[in-house]
Order: sequence, then C-alpha cells, then structure tokens
Amino acid sequence: MPDSDQLTAVRLDGKVISEQVRSELSQKVAEFKKNHPTFTPKLVAIQVGERSDSSVYIRQKSKACNEIGISFEHIQLPDDIQQAELDTHLDKINNDPTIHGIIVQLPVPDHLSTKHIVHSICPEKDVDGFHAENIGHLSKRATEPFFNSCTPMGCIELLKRYDIAVAGKNAVVVGRSDIVGSPVAMMLNNLDATVTL
Repeated sequence: MPDSDQLTAVRLDGKVISEQVRSELSQKVAEFKKNHPTFTPKLVAIQVGERSDSSVYIRQKSKACNEIGISFEHIQLPDDIQQAELDTHLDKINNDPTIHGIIVQLPVPDHLSTKHIVHSICPEKDVDGFHAENIGHLSKRATEPFFNSCTPMGCIELLKRYDIAVAGKNAVVVGRSDIVGSPVAMMLNNLDATVTL
C-alpha cells in the first residue's frame, strides 16, 4: 500500500481539552457574574455513605467548581438514610432558588432506589442529565435537554475540538449504560453518524 493511503492515528488528549474547557468556562462565569453581580451559580452534590471512589469524584467536582467560579456544597448523608428522608433533602434543594445544579453521587446504597432519586431531581437542575426529561430531549432533534450527561458530552467535545467530523461515519459504541453508552449513542446519532450500539 502506498504511503499516501496509510491511515495515521491521532491521540486525543482529554487533559489538554479539559484545561481549555475549564479556562473558557471560567471566563464565561466571570463575565456572567460581572453582568449579574447579585447572581452566584451554585452546585450541590449529595453523597450517601462514604464510598472512597465517590469521595474522590466529589473532590474533583469541588475543585472544578472552584476553578471556574461556581459555588459548591457537599452534603454528606449517612448510608442508612431512608428514601423518605433523602426525598426531603431533594425537595428542599429542588425548591431553593439559590441552588442551580444538583448531583446525587452514584451509586447509592442498595436499599435506595436510583431510579426514584434520578427522577426526583428537577430536570432544570439535573446537571448529570439523567432525568427522563433530559434523556427524552436528547433523543429528539427538535429539542434540547437542560443538561447532557457529562462523560458522553466530554467524548463529543473531544471529537469537536479535534475537528473530527462524524456525519456520515459509522460509529460503534461499546456498552449501553444509561450513564455513558446510550447517551453518547444518541449524541452521535444527532450529529448524523450511523451508530451501532
């Protein structure tokens, strides 16, 4: 095969792109705050129990918020909390106008219903993009979700930042989880890729 027909690989550097995105978001948040001096964007993360991996993710979210100028609150709840008590916390946060985003760090203990929790978060504050309303909007071309799932959105952002056109391409997504596989498949489909899941 002649050299001109050989394929070359391009390494997609997520760390570099992440730093660029954080810098851009920091500027956007600063500009927004300048134009709206009484407004402070705020994200609340609820953690049930003390899983070490969940604690790492919470620290990363706190650091990211701090870097871009978003207020962050970590609510640590005991792993034996009952669904009704957790619902009370979620209702309070959903109805607090000073809180603009909510994350319930998954997984939660087995006695709690992940499905119930995800659907208890107000779609307009569901920054994980897991609520059925957000997923439903993602599956349609005519509407937009309030928020997209972050890992799939990161994958799409990588492709965009490296000018990798997906329209008309065949895309294979390995795994069909609600958190990554299914949302990234929908996002690729919305960019006119032919997706195999």
